[in-house]
Amino acid sequence: MVDFSENGLKDLPPNMFRSQRSSMKNMTLSNNLFSTIPRTLLLTPMLKFLNFRSNKLASFSDESISVIDNLPDIMMDVRSNPFDCSCSALASLKWIKDNIRKFVHLNLTYCNEDQQKTVLEVVTNVQALELKCISQLWLDISISILSITFLIMLVVTILYRYRMVLRYGILRIRLFWRRGFALNFTRESATFDAYISYSPVDSIFVTLHLYPKLQKENLRISFQDKDFEPGSTFAEEVVKFINISKCVVFVVTDTFLKYDWGTYEIQVAKIHAIHKNARILLIIKDDIGVEDLPRDLLYIWWKIKPIRWSDSNNASKKEQFWKKLIKAIRES
Repeated sequence: MVDFSENGLKDLPPNMFRSQRSSMKNMTLSNNLFSTIPRTLLLTPMLKFLNFRSNKLASFSDESISVIDNLPDIMMDVRSNPFDCSCSALASLKWIKDNIRKFVHLNLTYCNEDQQKTVLEVVTNVQALELKCISQLWLDISISILSITFLIMLVVTILYRYRMVLRYGILRIRLFWRRGFALNFTRESATFDAYISYSPVDSIFVTLHLYPKLQKENLRISFQDKDFEPGSTFAEEVVKFINISKCVVFVVTDTFLKYDWGTYEIQVAKIHAIHKNARILLIIKDDIGVEDLPRDLLYIWWKIKPIRWSDSNNASKKEQFWKKLIKAIRES
């Protein structure tokens, strides 16, 4: 026999008992720091009793099980070890049940989680623990699936909510790489004083009335029919010209409010107004009320200067409109 108790040992040399292969019958390794069964016991097949009390053994690993399985007549005392009786040690507990004849005093060996519960109680009813573990596993899987689903829905919602911001950023980067478009735009570097957005139905008003009047005042104006490059996508051209203009002018009519691309231009202008501290001007026609305006414009009303167009033939009202518009563009 050999007694190595109370030595603070964590392991033993693998060939330590080579010479005691047929003679070692009793071994005491109690009150040490072992967390697994030492592999050197593979060299002691005649071992009858192993005192393994008061160590750091929480469960039997695959390696420890292989060692013990090679000791056909072994009896073990594993009291006062911090045994894990939870789901994480289920395989170890099932092995103990299948090899319960190899252990003594399991009724005095307590679980680390519950000092009132013995390992013998747990392994005797290990099926109940297994069912509990399976239920907990499915609960964890369900919670994980729900969490992932929630995160996906949250990400999709955020992406949808800020889709225009993302599209705006992507288009600016594409323009930068493809055409040397200036990402660091400043008001001083603006090419145009204003960009005009309108529905196709209002193109005659813009090209024959609005643009000539503003051009006479030496204002640099950009708009689709005059400046958009053939072959380029509408989205890219909108981003480009809004970004190189000091302000954006929307000709708001009944047809504009139904015009899908007008919504896109409003989104881009809104981002531009916030990001570059730019101004948005509204030329409101067709007796449209404020409550009829798109919500995206109402959200940034502090950035907006509304100017109402008069359809009457009153020359003074027309002149007043042009003065307000020209002044607003110059101040933008």
